Amino acid sequence: MKSNLKILMVILLFLSATTLNAQITKQSSEIKKDKSSNIKKDSKQVKTHSIIVKFHCANGKALIERELLKKEGVISASANLETKDVEIKYNPKLVTEEKLIEYIHEIGYLVEGDPADTKLPKKACSH
Repeated sequence: MKSNLKILMVILLFLSATTLNAQITKQSSEIKKDKSSNIKKDSKQVKTHSIIVKFHCANGKALIERELLKKEGVISASANLETKDVEIKYNPKLVTEEKLIEYIHEIGYLVEGDPADTKLPKKACSH
């Protein structure tokens, strides 16, 4: 009897975790849809800015793309590993081009044109 109860509890725990994960995934998907539908309504709210960023590897590319998406006003970010060019689509009502450069500095990278003595809050990678 106790083993049946334990099995039932494990099944219920598994189902609860699965349901919670599905709800989180659905909410995340809805947030992304809302963000993109608001952009499509008014394309004047979208600008593109290209910045040469001093990153060296695929991990840096992924880090830049992922972290920029978390920043206010950034709609999308695409980094090219060969050219070091990072193309950022953003809402100019929420963020300036200067702020985009600050975002990259916050992630831990320098951009082309930075003075040699530019200090970063942290360094993104060790190589």
